[in-house]
Amino acid sequence: MGYEGGGGGAGGGGTTTNPTLSVKTSGGKGSIASNTGGIDCGNTCSARIAAGTAVALTATPEPGFFFVNWSGGCTGTARTCTFSMTSSTTVQANFNK
Repeated sequence: MGYEGGGGGAGGGGTTTNPTLSVKTSGGKGSIASNTGGIDCGNTCSARIAAGTAVALTATPEPGFFFVNWSGGCTGTARTCTFSMTSSTTVQANFNK
């Protein structure tokens, strides 16, 4: 008598965890808002956003401060940074007096 091999187990669950976008400020006072994911940092500084989503972050300095540049997942000196979410990313807006 032959024995058949046991069936393979099912693959891991079908849920996918969206990557996390984290934002922070440095050097001065200001805020960062996103067009998607509900980021409004001052208050909400991270969100899970589906991979492939186009994200626009806008840095707004508080009175008496100015926006210097982006670092981390964004670069440049324009107050708005646009990129496509591919993996968990940290972005920093740098402000100064």
